This record gives sequence, structure tokens and C-alpha cells, in this order.
Amino acid sequence: MRLNPDCIRDILIFIEDNSTPSKVSDQKVCLNDMLDKFNYPIEALIYHAQQLEMDSLITNISDDFTGNFYVKDLTPDGHRFLANIRNDNSWSKTKEITRSIGGFSIQMLKNVSESVIVALVKNKLGL
Repeated sequence: MRLNPDCIRDILIFIEDNSTPSKVSDQKVCLNDMLDKFNYPIEALIYHAQQLEMDSLITNISDDFTGNFYVKDLTPDGHRFLANIRNDNSWSKTKEITRSIGGFSIQMLKNVSESVIVALVKNKLGL
């Protein structure tokens, strides 16, 4: 399966929007709930979540006997990456640059998004 950059971003935003850390219980975000909001098959969501976990951007993917898949939360690196790509403008520039290079990985998306943010800040400061 090929990585879909929009699916990666949508998963990260969904997890951030729906995670509710609790000292009482081990709350997790159900990836199956994304099926109502986005047009990705569950297999794609699971694959992309696994890739994000292997790249240390999310934690603790698990499933249950009913076929639901869960994620615990974003890691600090996941929050940093999402901060770089949350804005539609920086996300569009990140995708444009990675497409012009001809392919991408999660690491490439992270590196390009960081460079895009640095360039936007420098431009804003007139540097």
C-alpha cells in the first residue's frame, strides 16, 4: 500500500481532537470512528496508523474482539509534526514540495514541513 499524505494528516488531527487522557482509565481513540468522517477504508487507516506508530508519532495501536482499532495518543514528536502541518497553507506547500521531489516518506514529510515552517517564519519576520 502506498502512503497517502492526507490520510496521515487526517489521522493525526483526529487523534489529537479525540484523545482524552484520564488518570482513572486508559482512554483510547477508536480509528473506526474515522470511517464516518473520512473516505478511507479501514485497512488504509490501520496501515497508516501502523506506519505512524513505527515512526514514533503515535502510541499503542491495539484492537478488540469486535474489530475496532484504537490508538492511545500522539507522541511529543507527533504533536510537533502536526503543529507544522495543521495549517492548510503550510500543508499545501509541504505536499507541493514533496510531490515535486517525486515520492515521499513520513520522514520526508516531517523534514519538508519543518523547512516550510522555518521559511514561513523567516518571511513573516522579513529575514
